[in-house]
This record gives sequence, C-alpha cells and structure tokens, in this order.
Amino acid sequence: MKQSHITGITVGSLLAAAALCLGLRHGADRRRAEESRTHLRNHDQTTRAATADAGRSGQAGSRTKPAATGGQDDDRKDARDRLRLLLSTGTGMDRTRGFLQMIAGLKSEDFPLLLADLTAVGLQHDDRSQMALAAWAEIDPAAAVAWAASEPAAGRIWQVGAVEARGDSTAYRGETIVLRTWLANDAAAAMDWVTSRDTDKKSHELQLWALGEWTRQDGPAALAWAQRLSQDAPGSDGRLKKVLGVLMMTDLPRVIEVISHAPQDARAGLITAIGAGAGKLPAAARDQWLAALSDPGLKEAAVAAIISGRNGASADDKLDLLEKYPGAAGMPGTAEIYRDWIKKEPDAALQSLNTLEAGDLRDQAVRVAIDALSWGERCSAEKGLELMNRYPEAVDEITLMTWFTTTVNNAHAWELGLSQIPRVQNDQAQEQFYQEVLRSWLWIDRDSARKWIDNHELPETVKKAMATK
Repeated sequence: MKQSHITGITVGSLLAAAALCLGLRHGADRRRAEESRTHLRNHDQTTRAATADAGRSGQAGSRTKPAATGGQDDDRKDARDRLRLLLSTGTGMDRTRGFLQMIAGLKSEDFPLLLADLTAVGLQHDDRSQMALAAWAEIDPAAAVAWAASEPAAGRIWQVGAVEARGDSTAYRGETIVLRTWLANDAAAAMDWVTSRDTDKKSHELQLWALGEWTRQDGPAALAWAQRLSQDAPGSDGRLKKVLGVLMMTDLPRVIEVISHAPQDARAGLITAIGAGAGKLPAAARDQWLAALSDPGLKEAAVAAIISGRNGASADDKLDLLEKYPGAAGMPGTAEIYRDWIKKEPDAALQSLNTLEAGDLRDQAVRVAIDALSWGERCSAEKGLELMNRYPEAVDEITLMTWFTTTVNNAHAWELGLSQIPRVQNDQAQEQFYQEVLRSWLWIDRDSARKWIDNHELPETVKKAMATK
C-alpha cells in the first residue's frame, strides 16, 4: 500500500522514535530506491567505500546480490561485512536511518538474502529483522508469509519482545509480522491465506491470532466475517468467540447486541467463552454487561466466568459479585474464588465450604483451598490437613503432594508430614516421601530428626538411606 505503513504499524511498535522513522520512510524517494538497488548489486564496491558512504547517506549497508556464477561465497561474505558496518557505524539514529533507506529500494526477491544476512551477522533477534520482514510484506505479502511459514530460521528470528505480547502462543511467529501488515492492507486476501492452511493446531492458533488482530484493526468487518462463517453453530464457533472477546474490551455495546440476537441455545456458550474478559472492564462497564443479561441463568454464568478468570477483577470485586449473585457460586469455575478468599478472610472461606453440595465443584474448591494454604502468609499445614480429613474424597495425589511440600518447605512441620505418609497408597512413593521429609528435617534440626527416626518403624530402605545422612 503506502511506504509509510511499515513505520506506522510495525516500526512504530518497535522503536520509541516512531515519528522520526515515519519521516525517514517518507523521505525514501525514487532516486534513493534506485541507488539502493544499484548498491545491492555492486559487489565490487570495497568495504572502505561502503563505510564512507554509510557516514554520508546511511546507505553503505546495501547488500551485495550474489553473482550468477563463481565467487558466491565471497560475495555473501562481502555483503555481510558491509551490513555489519552499516549497523555499527554512527549513532543508533544513523543506523536506523541507513537501514530504512536501504530496505526502501529492495525488490521481493532481495529480502530472503537480507534476512539470511541478518541471521548470519547475529541479528536474528534484532528489531531490524522484523522491520525487514514487515517491509517485504508491504510489497509482496504472499511471498513474505510463505517464507516465514516455511523457513526454519523464522521461528528463532521473531522471538523478540518488541512484537506485541498479547498472551497468544503465536505472538512471536514470523507469520504474524507479515499478517499484521497484510491485514491492514488487504484483510480479505490475508484471511484467505490463513483459512487455506492445514487444520492442525498451529494453523488454528494462527487463524485465531489473525482474526484477533483484524478485530483490533477493523472490528465491524471482522465480526461480519466471523458471523457469516459461524451461522450454523454460533455458540461453539471459536472464530466468533475470538472476535467477541476482543470487542469486549473495545466495543461492549456491539458485543451486547450480538449476544442479545444470538439463538437462545448459543448464548450460554458465548457468555462462558468471553465472560472472563469482563473482569478486566471498568466497574461501570462490567455492570452494564451484567445488566444487559436479563435471563438469571445467563447472568449467573457471566458472573461465574468473571470469578473464574485468573486476571482482571480483584479479589474484592469477585467477592462482591458472589455476594450480589450467590447463585453463581454453584457454577463451574467459581472454585477459584477460594484462592483469593482465603488470603483475605480465611475463616469465612473455609467455613463456606460446608455450604457447598458434595460433588465435583466442592472437591475442586477443597483442592484450591488446600493449595492456597500452601504458600504465603496464610500457609498452614494444620488447616490443610483439617480439610483433607474433612473432605477425603477431594484429596487426589497432586493435592497430597502439595500438602507435603507445605509441611516440609514452608511450615517445617516435619512430624505432622511424616504422620500422614501412610495415606500414600504406593509403597515406592511412600519411601520417597519419607526420605524427602527426613532429609529436610535432618538438614535443619539433626538431633530431633535422628531421635524421631530411632523411635519409629520405617521401611528398611529408608533406614539405610538415612543412616548415612
């Protein structure tokens, strides 16, 4: 589209001086572009001349294109030497200016060589690798994304924090750098490429990432696209959920409108999928979201989604919501509230477990509570044991291991931990727990630990192991 787009969209996110970079790209006129291409192909230019040219115009780093026959290794080495000079001469501003001027005149077929050179000189993690790929996306996105999807080095090149870290597992792929530019220029073509990919997990993740990025750029268009493809099963289609999840933060009224017009049997699935994001909304917007859900069951599902989210609403906000909508306490995911509740009001939180009906929800709440009692200021091996004794059906192997860790590492309640090892069903695991607890105790208080060992029956393997400690 426009030469300025790379700096406005991509370089702007990589460099603090975005305005300067934008001006530099606008200054890359036709003469400079042609000069850059001429330098790229002139492999007879000396390193000293390249350095001098870099000082004058910032274009000495124009790379050498290998000759068709003979001397290719020397040509590549010469080009990389000049690239090193360009990126080590002058101030940071000079180097950025020179690099932008250089890539402004490149053709599509030049970029694979440039990216290989950047990797060869140790700049695969540098912002300039991303700038080069984004510039390629401006003139030939299909070729750029094909390279990024197939080039083994691409996965290493793009692991740079300057790429937006939105929590997506695909956030550092080379494809996303190309797609961000391509979506802004021609969203239909970009999405056609994404949806034509295989149906494996990586391709699915990339499709959702692209859809989220498109939604941030043009929410109404992305929503219309997702609704068209999900009309057969709107409540279970991940594409519609992805778009609504992004719009929850930027266009809540539109999300409410979509939910209100969705088929009745699809609403619960949509609300559960996007509801955790409501915890990140300001209080007024969160109230607006809940008020728009007239069905009590859907409202409680929305509250449960907010409570179950690890990020977003504070512990106080979650407790206030649970007090206001008590029916949400019995819904899946709300057991996570006990993690925050125990930190704030441990006695009230533990007492509330008695109000839950026996079943999966209570078992999950008990396990969360025991885990919450294992760390921090509220660490209490005794209270954790009390819960295990009160709700034995909720204690699985992981919960038991968590509790043992508490007794040893955090509470130093060695005798209490040793007294519960018979709970472990596996003999080999029992011996392992005995050795871990006793080893820790011997290290901290050898006399007390040795006295306990002498006065208790232990497996022979444990006795032998502890005899040498």
